[in-house]
Amino acid sequence: MTDYKKDFPLLAGSDIAYLDNAATAQRPEAVLKAVEDFYTKKNANPLRGLYELGIEATEAYEAARERVREFINAGKTSEVVFTRNSTESLNLIAYSYGLTSLKAGDEIDVSDGDMWESCRGRWYPDRQARSSFIWNVSRMVPTGMRIWKPW
Repeated sequence: MTDYKKDFPLLAGSDIAYLDNAATAQRPEAVLKAVEDFYTKKNANPLRGLYELGIEATEAYEAARERVREFINAGKTSEVVFTRNSTESLNLIAYSYGLTSLKAGDEIDVSDGDMWESCRGRWYPDRQARSSFIWNVSRMVPTGMRIWKPW
């Protein structure tokens, strides 16, 4: 069995079993080093400045987007959208795709693990407006749309 705890400075060499990843995920050493490198060598607003540091920040940002695109096998980098957290990601889906594409009778399928308030709350206004409704994945969903997390 691989000891993944060694990759996480806060967890390495301890008996901590950190299970609150929905609120705050621990960062592996590689991520901490990459963040430090960015802030100490390339700290500028990506996609905004035409000065050298801004261009370097943009190149680093786009290189990260390309690595993620390859990892998730997306067709192009424009399909990769960075958000601050899963709640912001669900909001983006709910208020862009959901409000423009759902129709009465469509179903939104979320797992038990996704039923925290910030997830439920985003879909209920749409439910009222479009007569959509939430199902639990443990039930059979005969038709409709499924939104799920593969992890």
